[in-house]
Amino acid sequence: MLVNLLSVDEYQDLKDYCLHRYGVPLEAWANYLLVKTKDALWLINNSMFDFYIDGSIQYESAGLRCFSGSQFPYKITNGFYSVFREKITKRCLSVEQEDARELLKGGAIDMVERYDLPYDGYVLLFIGDTFFGIGLKKGDHLISQIPKSFRSQLGKNLEIRNE
Repeated sequence: MLVNLLSVDEYQDLKDYCLHRYGVPLEAWANYLLVKTKDALWLINNSMFDFYIDGSIQYESAGLRCFSGSQFPYKITNGFYSVFREKITKRCLSVEQEDARELLKGGAIDMVERYDLPYDGYVLLFIGDTFFGIGLKKGDHLISQIPKSFRSQLGKNLEIRNE
């Protein structure tokens, strides 16, 4: 079976990027390997690697899709938040309820004088203390990156109704 692990250099670059961008410490990655597919990176616990390498299980079963994209820098996914939620200290944005509604509709919000994010890139979105998805800061706008399939259910779970 062909195993496409992220190279040592690529893995180190990714860990350094996540430390700088999201505050995830380097030691948080100690128990994981990353499998690279054509459009994503899958995080696999070291203890599952033998099952993966011998073909007993596929990476989709052994791991969690934590990044999407085909080249660095990759887009973080909800899986990234699921694995590292306790370690993430940067790029977390708590938005107002009306802004959360707009993002859950797939829209964008104006950030001028409302939210302080120093540079463009992906952001973990919260309403209060509840994580509800990923946004992309581009210039003065925050653009929803929440998949359409999740938007309506998230709105219900957060008691925010799309109008």
